[in-house]
Amino acid sequence: PVPGLDWSPVSTVFTGLIFAYIIFRYKFLDLVPVARAALVEQMQDGMIVLDDQQRIIDINPSARNMLPGGLSIKIGSSLTEAVPDLNFPSQRKGIANTQTLALGTSGEKSRFIDVRFSIIRGKTAGVNCSLLLFRDITKRKNAEIELHQANKELGIRLEEIQILQNKLREESIRDPLTGLYNRRYLEDALEREFARAVRDKYSVGIIMLDIDLFKKINDSYGHIVGDVVLQKLAKILDKSFRLEDIVCRYGGEEFLIVMPETSEPKAIERIEGFRIALEQTVMEINEYQIQITISAGVAMFPAGGSSIKEIIHCADQAMYKAKAAGRNQVIAATPIV
Repeated sequence: PVPGLDWSPVSTVFTGLIFAYIIFRYKFLDLVPVARAALVEQMQDGMIVLDDQQRIIDINPSARNMLPGGLSIKIGSSLTEAVPDLNFPSQRKGIANTQTLALGTSGEKSRFIDVRFSIIRGKTAGVNCSLLLFRDITKRKNAEIELHQANKELGIRLEEIQILQNKLREESIRDPLTGLYNRRYLEDALEREFARAVRDKYSVGIIMLDIDLFKKINDSYGHIVGDVVLQKLAKILDKSFRLEDIVCRYGGEEFLIVMPETSEPKAIERIEGFRIALEQTVMEINEYQIQITISAGVAMFPAGGSSIKEIIHCADQAMYKAKAAGRNQVIAATPIV
C-alpha cells in the first residue's frame, strides 16, 4: 500500500518482537536451571559434589536424608567431618571407586548405602571436582543377609540330617546291646570279602563261637547280668582281633568272626589263644565274679563251601561238635568234598 517501501525489514522487526515476547513470556532461557532443580533436588539418589580440597560445594536433599546428621551439613564443610564413616581415597585417580557404608544407631537396623566416587575434570589444568553418588541398598543388602543366613541355616540342617542319616545307618548295622555289627551287616560284608577272596585268590576264615552254659548265667544271676556278660565279651572280642577282622553278634549268645586273608591254622591258633585267655578272665559284675568259656567252630572259604550259607553252616556244625565233645574247645569244620 505504500509505494517504494521495502517490507522485509519491517517484517523482520515484527517477527523479532514476537520471538522476544515468546522467549520472555514462556521463560525459554530458564529451561536448563529448571531441569537442574527437577533432576538434582528431586532425584532419589543422594549426591555430593566436592572441590579439590574435599570440601562440600553441593549436596541434594536425598543425600541429607540418607546420612546421619545430613540435615545439618553445611556447604563448605569438610567431607571427613560431615561423613566420618566414608573412606574417601587420599590419592584421587581418574577411575571410579565404590564402597558400601553400613550406617545406623544403637537399637536400629543398619542402613546400607552404596557410594560411588568419580572425578569431574575442570577446564583448568589441575582443578578437578569429585562427585559422590549415594544409593540406598538396604532392602537388597538385607535380602542378601537373610539369604546368607538362610543358606547357613540350611547348611546346618543338612549337616544335622547327614549326621542323623549316618547315625541311623550305623544303628541299622550295629547290635544295640553289644555295639558289634549285626547279621544285616554280616551278609553284605561276607559278599564283599568272598568276592575279593575269589579275585585275589586268598582264603577267608569264618569262626562261629557260643558262650557255654549261658542260660545258667541268666538263671543264676538274672538277665541284666547276662546282658553285661555279653557286652564285656563283645569288648574283649573287639580288642582281641585285627582291625581288618569283622566281629559280629550273630544272635543270642552266638558271635561270628570273619578273618580275611587267613589260613586255617592261623584262624585256629587265633581263636584258641582267645579261648584260653577268656577262660582265665574274671568278670566283675556288681558283687558277682563270673568266668565264662566258649565253644568255637572254624570253617574256611572257599574250602568249606562256595556260598555264604554253606560256610556259616559248616562253622555252626563245627561249633556244635565242640559243645558235644565237652565244650570249651575249638573244632575245625570238615571241608566239603
